[in-house]
Amino acid sequence: MTRRGKLFLVATVILYLAGTTNDSQPAYTYASALLGILLGAYVLSRLSASGLRLRLKHVPAVVQALQSVALGVEVINDALLPKRRARLAGKLRAVSFEGPADEIRLRLPTVPRGATAAVNLPLQLPWRGLWHLEDLRLEGSDPLGIYQRPEKSVGTVAIVATPAYWPRLPAPWTALLTPQARLRVAALRPDLGEYHSLREYQPGDDLRRVHWRATAHRSKLMIKEFEQPRDLQVQVWLAPCSEEDKVDPMAELAISVAATIAHIFLAGGIATTVRAVGLPPAAQGPSRGELFWRELLIALGSLRYAAPDKVAASVGHWARNLPSGASVYMVSNDSMALTAMHQSLDGFANPSALYTGPEEKAPAVALSVASFDENPEVLMGIGRGPRG
Repeated sequence: MTRRGKLFLVATVILYLAGTTNDSQPAYTYASALLGILLGAYVLSRLSASGLRLRLKHVPAVVQALQSVALGVEVINDALLPKRRARLAGKLRAVSFEGPADEIRLRLPTVPRGATAAVNLPLQLPWRGLWHLEDLRLEGSDPLGIYQRPEKSVGTVAIVATPAYWPRLPAPWTALLTPQARLRVAALRPDLGEYHSLREYQPGDDLRRVHWRATAHRSKLMIKEFEQPRDLQVQVWLAPCSEEDKVDPMAELAISVAATIAHIFLAGGIATTVRAVGLPPAAQGPSRGELFWRELLIALGSLRYAAPDKVAASVGHWARNLPSGASVYMVSNDSMALTAMHQSLDGFANPSALYTGPEEKAPAVALSVASFDENPEVLMGIGRGPRG
C-alpha cells in the first residue's frame, strides 16, 4: 500500500470511530464510501498487471559511463483485458563502490490483449565499474495510486560501465609524443612502413601521405596509414589511488586521462601498453587495434583503486621491463605514487607526468590537469615533459 492508501485507511478508521462514538450516520456513510474505494482500488491493482509477462530483449553488457543507453524489454499481455496502468520498476546498484541503489520506475503504454509491446528503458550510469540491475519487474497500480502490486522479477542483470574518455582531441597523436619520439617519427619516410588503410586528414598530418586518387573520389582529403616500426612503443602508467571504497572523482579523472592517451595512440597504429596495479596481464599489452582497445576498456571499467605503497612496489618491475625507445606517460591523482613512478625512471629521457589530484598537493614532476575535464587542450602540453 502506498502513502496515499495509508492516508485513505487512516481516514476510514477515524470516520468509523467518530460514527461509533457519536452515533453519526454521515460518518458511517463516508467510512463505507472510503472502504469501498479501498476495496475497488485493490481489485484494480491486481488486474492491472496480472497476465503480463516481462522478457529482456536487449541488454548491453558493456556501456560507457555518463552516456545514455537503452535497455530493451518486451511486455507480453496474455490476459483477456487490455493493461493500462502497469509500471516497470527496478533498482540500479553499484557493486564496485559503496552507495545507495537508484530506484527505476517507468510507466508503460497501454498493452492490448494478446499484444506485445517493445519498451526501451533509458539508463545512464554515473560512473564506471560493475553495476547490477536488480529486481526488474512489472508493477500493477490503480487509478488513484493507492496500491502498487509487484509481479515476479526477471532476476539480476550485470552491466560493466567503462571509463569516460575523449575520443577526439584538437591535435593528431604525434603532438602527444615526447620530443625525442616526435623527431624519430618525423625522420621516418612514409614508404618505410607497410601501407594498411586510409583515413580522413587531421591537422598536423604529413601532406606527403595524401592519397590523391581517394581524395578526388570522396571529395575530402584522405591520408594513407602505414604500419609503424615495432620499436616505436608507448607505455601509459596509471595509478588511481584512494583509501576508500567510495567514488573518487580525481582518481576517476586519472583513469579517463589514461584511457584517452591509450585510445589516441591505438588509433594511430602505435603499439601501446597500459600498466596499472590490478590490471589483468592480457589487457596490458603491448598491442594495437580495435579488439585490444575494447578489451582494455572493459578491464579499466573493473579496475579498483590502489594504495600508493602498492604502486611504489610495482613500478620497479614496470621500469625493468621497459623497452628501449618507448615513450612513457605517468598518470595519477596521488603525488606519492607519481613521484615513485618518476623516480623509477631515473635517467630515462624525458618521461611525461600527468597529475589529476588537488593542486595544493601537486608534485614538482607533474603537469597539472585538474581542469582537464573542462579543457582537453591541457593534454597537449605533455609533450613538453615534466616540470621542475
